Amino acid sequence: MILIGHNFAESLAKLLNCKTADVEKRTFHDGEVCPRILSEVKDDHAIVAERMMLPMKPNGYLVEALLLVKNLKSMGVKKIDVVMPYFVYSRQDDVFRKGEPFSAKFVLEILADAGATRFFTVSSHADRDKDMISFSPIPAYNINGFECIGDYLKGFDLHNPLIVGPDRGAEMFVDTVAKKLGAEKVLFEKKRDLNTGEVSIKADADFRGREVILIDDIVSSGSTMLTAIGICKKAGAEKIFCAVVHIISQKGIDAISPLVDKFVACNTIHSDISVIPVEKKIADKIKEVS
Repeated sequence: MILIGHNFAESLAKLLNCKTADVEKRTFHDGEVCPRILSEVKDDHAIVAERMMLPMKPNGYLVEALLLVKNLKSMGVKKIDVVMPYFVYSRQDDVFRKGEPFSAKFVLEILADAGATRFFTVSSHADRDKDMISFSPIPAYNINGFECIGDYLKGFDLHNPLIVGPDRGAEMFVDTVAKKLGAEKVLFEKKRDLNTGEVSIKADADFRGREVILIDDIVSSGSTMLTAIGICKKAGAEKIFCAVVHIISQKGIDAISPLVDKFVACNTIHSDISVIPVEKKIADKIKEVS
């Protein structure tokens, strides 16, 4: 087994007890990417594992992954795993308006066509309540990042925590963290206008004297979380923590951090607040299914 990638791949390789290949990454003036595999590849099984950093460049990231997979296939590698901690295009997990692409499904199909034989991601927005992504042509494992969040929060000195989810769709995630901490939970009612993107949140709860932990799978602009923070403060929360799996925008970090006691994210995307490790969960799943 050989791992293709950089710092994230090296951490994963140690957990899997496998070697890494050196990769040279070039980006030309026109924006085209050219990942070059410098190491000699003789293994039948390779893993392409890399994460993005802020500001994200999902198009270049995806093309780079496709080129690496295709290159490995041309070298004779039979089994190629793709570890994509943040599944790009996963939020387009259906056709919401006529003429739009089913992007999440198409990305998995393109990876499979390039030569990928398995896919691993963390708390994908697509099929986010399932262990497997149902519309993938190859086995696609959806690893629960909220278990990582729960384990991390155990290290906090919490006395009366209340786990809060931004909408009913987050119930399973809230349950996961609440059970890890032995805490109570609350779910907000969230609605999003598909045309404008505007989000509204309603809640009927008393947070007086509580340590509130707001959790979500993805924070972009931070609008949903900011609304939830405002509600919690008005309801008398003593402390407010935010913990998310994926932080995909510096704007979200800058907007939320000054308003809460602590804002943390999983390290699926590199940022200043990405402190919750997910590599062990990924490694454990690879070992389980290999």
